This record gives sequence, structure tokens and C-alpha cells, in this order.
Amino acid sequence: MSLSSVAIKRPVFTVMMTVALLVLGMVGFSRLGTDLFPDVAFPVVTVTVPYPGASPKEVETLVTKHIEDDVISLNGIDRVRSFSREGMSVTIVFFQLGIDIMDAATQVRERVSRVKYKLPAEAKEPIVGRFDVGAAPILTYTVSSPGSLSATRKFADDKLKPAIEQAAGVAAVEVRGGAKREIRILVDRAKINALMMPMEVLIQRLRAENVTVPAGHFIEGDREISVRT
Repeated sequence: MSLSSVAIKRPVFTVMMTVALLVLGMVGFSRLGTDLFPDVAFPVVTVTVPYPGASPKEVETLVTKHIEDDVISLNGIDRVRSFSREGMSVTIVFFQLGIDIMDAATQVRERVSRVKYKLPAEAKEPIVGRFDVGAAPILTYTVSSPGSLSATRKFADDKLKPAIEQAAGVAAVEVRGGAKREIRILVDRAKINALMMPMEVLIQRLRAENVTVPAGHFIEGDREISVRT
């Protein structure tokens, strides 16, 4: 006996079975769990190289090009994108789906360590990281005050950030915006030209003078205080 024959000859049984399936479906749907932030691993690896004081063209020529040329030959790469900004080089390596992200990050890290000798001495240590969806910020707070931007930033760094970090379940807290204290140097171009001093020499001299080194320690009561110069 076919299904259509049963449905025609036994309409009450057919209706009851249909209603039962609908009820079971509604109960199952109401108990279906929903994960707003599922654990998804995208095969994407980023390489960030800080290069303080360099222009975007210098960053592209001296840093980004070397990174791109060395990682492009890895197996399983889908595409490579790079961004050269003032003082910063960012290279994003997209791998094909199915590639083990841990193995891909290890390969990229090995290639970057192999090319470090080609980078300028002023460039910072390359940072290799995996694209993690779970690391995206969950909550964003905006802080305002009648005071200056530097005072607001200092309050957020010294007071708000430690307090939020101590809350249960907080992985990391990052403060953005505001203003940090800095020293600006205005160069007299006429005097620099008269001394026949290239701008690179002046920058290197300033960088050499702006260094803190240990200078020993001294005892004050029951405390030992370190001295830096």
C-alpha cells in the first residue's frame, strides 16, 4: 500500500501525524541553541612590521616588498594583500579553505624570520598573528570629559583600564584615541643647510640621545631604587 493510498483512506491518521510532526518541529525549534559568536577559524595570517619615521614609499620598498616576495611562494596561498602606511607595513596572507591555520602561521613565521636580515635596522620585530574572530571586541565604551584629551587618555589608561581588566571573563582591554604626550622638534632649515648636515644625520643623533640605560641603584631606608639615565 502506497503512502498516497494511506493518506486518502485514513484521513484522520494522516492529519494526526501531520499535527504531531508540526508540534515536534515547534518544540525542537524553541529549544534550538544559537551561538552569536561561533568558533570559526579563517585561514588568514597577518604580518605587521613597525618602521617608525618612515614614509609609505620607504615602507613599501624596504619592508613590504621583501615580505611579499618571500611568503608568496608558500603552498596553499589564495592571495596576498599588503598595506604600506607611514611607519607601518601590514601584509595579509589568505590561504585556501581547508588549510591548517596553525601550520600556515608557522610557515609564515619561518619565512619572515628568514627575511629579517633584509629589513632596515630601524624596523621593529615583525609580528605574525592569526586572524581570530573571537578576538573582536565585544563591548566598546566612549569616554569624554571637560578636560584635555591627554588628561582623558591618562585617566582611561591609569584608572578605567585596570578596573575593567579585573572583571571576570575579560580577556583584554585596549584604549584608543585621546592624546599622548609628545615632544615636537621644529628644524631651522637655513641653519641645517649652513651646517651641511643631512636630515638623516639629525634624526640619528636625536634617536641616539633619546635612550634610557641603567645607571645603578641606591638604598633609601628599606627600599632599593633603580636609577636610569
